[in-house]
Amino acid sequence: MNHSIKFYKKRDFSDILSVTFDFIRAEFKDLIKNVGIIVAPFGILSGILSSLYTSSIQGQMNDMLSSPDGGFDPFAIYNPLYFLSIFGTGILYTIFTGVIYAHIILTLKKGKGNFGPKEVLKFLGSNIFGIIGVGLLSILAAGFGMIFLFIPGIWLSVMFSLSMFAKLNEGISVTDALGRSYSLVKGNWWNTFGIIIVLSIIYMVLGYLIQLPAGIYMGVKTFSSIQEGFFNLDPAYTTIAIFSSIISIIFSAILYIGLAFQYFNLVERAEGVGAAKEIDSIGNDQNEQTSVFSNLEN
Repeated sequence: MNHSIKFYKKRDFSDILSVTFDFIRAEFKDLIKNVGIIVAPFGILSGILSSLYTSSIQGQMNDMLSSPDGGFDPFAIYNPLYFLSIFGTGILYTIFTGVIYAHIILTLKKGKGNFGPKEVLKFLGSNIFGIIGVGLLSILAAGFGMIFLFIPGIWLSVMFSLSMFAKLNEGISVTDALGRSYSLVKGNWWNTFGIIIVLSIIYMVLGYLIQLPAGIYMGVKTFSSIQEGFFNLDPAYTTIAIFSSIISIIFSAILYIGLAFQYFNLVERAEGVGAAKEIDSIGNDQNEQTSVFSNLEN
């Protein structure tokens, strides 16, 4: 079954936003299935690490509440569980991004509904080191820019924002993917930046609404704990927090899908891939019709 959405197509700013949500509506069921089967275990692992870290901070807060001088070591929050939690979240986002991009690429190559989690996982496994490599180099480049000034860091982040999708879609090396993203975004920086900002705001607002119940519960719990002199996070909060965090991550697919269509847009503007395929398709159809007429005459 062919997809009704054209991937390689010139699109303006509003068209990118529109096709992003069109794709989500068309692929929602299959996307959720792939994310649920492949990403869920990493989400659970990240949630466990976050819960363990929260429990360690809980102990610190109880010591503060029970101590006569209310002493609390601010550096205690940077314990090993803190770094493990950050690492787990990083792995979760990396795998999640890879699954979203793999789904888009397989939809382009195989057609809608012609693949499942097994094919997505296979594609992801064969490209996992490239995904990690592109992610690390992009972060390092942006971080290097941030050291000097805030603006260069933002500029580099946008310039390399299409590198991971370019790596997966074109099968190029990590460094070539960074260069590919740079060449595509160059001259289209503001347009790409605008897409990132708008889609980020959308998914962050949605994520905030999902996390609001956990935030309210946490506020009430903290207030009552201060009055009681003892801080305790019950399983209800942990469950709500993990669930809302996973849903918030799923909403970030809005940004990644938008970036993928920005890649298709810029490639089409630079190389005319979609137009060339349409011309080839017309030529093949004409050849088939000529062949049919020739057989009828014979």
